Formats: sequence, C-alpha cells, structure tokens
Amino acid sequence: MSEINEAITAWIRTQHGEGVHLLAVQPHTSGEQGYPGATLRYYDVDYTLRNVTERAVLVTKEASLVERRTLAWLNRRDLPAPFSHTTDLETDAPVLVYLEYAGDPAPTEGHVQGVARSLAAIHHSALGRGDDLAWLPRADAAFLAERVIDICWRRPWRHLLTGEGYTDWFDRPHQAVASDVGFCAAFADTTTAIEAVAARFPRALTTIGEEAATLTLVHTDLHGEHIRWRGSRARIIDWDQARYGSRYLDLPNLFSREEALLYHDALADLGHTIPRDTFLAGYDAARPYPGFKYFGIGLWNWQHGDPTRRHKNVQYWIDLVLGSGRYGSER
Repeated sequence: MSEINEAITAWIRTQHGEGVHLLAVQPHTSGEQGYPGATLRYYDVDYTLRNVTERAVLVTKEASLVERRTLAWLNRRDLPAPFSHTTDLETDAPVLVYLEYAGDPAPTEGHVQGVARSLAAIHHSALGRGDDLAWLPRADAAFLAERVIDICWRRPWRHLLTGEGYTDWFDRPHQAVASDVGFCAAFADTTTAIEAVAARFPRALTTIGEEAATLTLVHTDLHGEHIRWRGSRARIIDWDQARYGSRYLDLPNLFSREEALLYHDALADLGHTIPRDTFLAGYDAARPYPGFKYFGIGLWNWQHGDPTRRHKNVQYWIDLVLGSGRYGSER
C-alpha cells in the first residue's frame, strides 16, 4: 500500500501544491467499470491541506499513452476533463494513471447546453493545433474507411450474412460460422444502400476536414456514459480513443441537428463564429458516424439480445447510417 500512498500524495500535490499530508486511503468495494474490461479501482482519500481536512475520491486505471497524454494536455489548460497524475508520458503501453472522480452521470433534463459548452471549450482550445498534437492518431479518411466502416460495420455484417470470420475493434477473433438465415432474409437487401453511404461518408467528411479550421482534438467515442457532472460543469471522460480530426465527428454522437446549434453558439461565445449553413453542412456530413461506429451493438443484440426486439435494434442502426434515425433515441 505504500506505493499507492506515495502515488496518491503525488497526485494531490500535483493538484494542490505542497502542504499536503495524507491521512488515510480506503479502497471502495465496488464502482463503475470501463469497457471492454479496463479495470477501474476507487479509493476514498482523506488528507490535510494547509491544516484543513479534505476528502477526495480517486480512480486508478491502466491508461494508454494516447489517453495519458490527452489528459495531461487537457489538465494543463484547465479544460473539463478529470484531473490526472502519471509519472510516464512516454511508454507506448498501458500505464497506471491516477484520476480524480469526475462526478455523477448526466442529469435527466437540462444538460445539453452544459455538455455543448464543455465540448466547445475543448475543441476551441485544440483547434488547428496539429503540430502541438502531433502525437495524436489522425481521424482521417483511412480511419473512417478502415476502422469505423470496415471493422465496426462491414466485417460483423458480413459475418452474419455469409458466416466468414473476422477480427473486431478490440482485436478479438470471431470464427467462421454458418450464415444467419433469419438475418439474411431481414436485411440482405439493405447492404447496397449502406455501402453507398460507406463510400460517400469518408470523402464528404475528409473534404470538410481539409479545412484546417475544423481540425481539433476529438474524442471519437463520445456518448452519454462518457459525460460526468461536477456541480454545474460537464466533464468528459475516457479519452482512450482520442484523435486529431474534424470537430464534427463528436457532434452526432450527442446532439440532434437542432441541439448541435447550442454547440455552435458556445463556439461563437468563445470567439469562433461559423456561418450557420456551413456548420450544419459539417454536422450532416458527420451524421452517419455513430451509426457505423456502434453498429455492432445492434448486431450483438440480434445474436444475443431479446428475440422480440432484435429486428428493431438492428433497424435502429440502419436508420442512423441512412439518415432517418437519431442517435440516443429509444431502441
């Protein structure tokens, strides 16, 4: 426990400066866990700071180099992400990072504007900083075509249609099996329409992304579970998939077309004004992204979920890709 205590003391001192005296560290017996299996450990930490007793909740996790560097970059600018401490910003392998507990899940109502402001603050701070953020992988046309469309949609889709094996986003192998007759009957005719969007989507977003003014630090895995609240401020957590790319990638994950205008207005408040029509064209270009990125949820539900809802769950993601659905609505 002494190693943990030393690291926790360093975490507190990084946040508050000298004059910290650690009193007690008590592990939690439970807490939310990351996906797909990243182990999060929680601790109640009691300490004195300038003779005043304080308590904080600390979270530890094995974080990738991209996530560690992203958190450090955000923390230096006091942007809405968990405060973190690590001694290693160089090793290209998961390393333990110490994080403040970022807060509670989003309230059920009235939270969209706060999320829009937090996301706008992060995007605005990193806008056009490609040289400063050279260590971030790029969310370019190859990423969209190979990682998002091929791995997240096309491979598991074909697995059900033809039975061919594939490797998923997390490098897990899926062995060849017999094709799913029911799936083929229900959805095979949809393949052509989805492939047409798959061909257009990377080109459309790349064209927008060629404008340097749209390029920034993007989360790329941004949904409600990655938003936390501390007081009235929304914080964004879990930066393992952070990339440098078009700001529009992060928008349809969280906002309807109308709600995205709150983000547009938040950018304007920060001094970055975008013509409304230009902004909405960017949003529309990025709109298929969450459909492709999370399509595997619907396909998993077809195989393992409630049989009475499996058709509806797959259709939800098809509608999202084809532009007739909304991410986050009832499935």
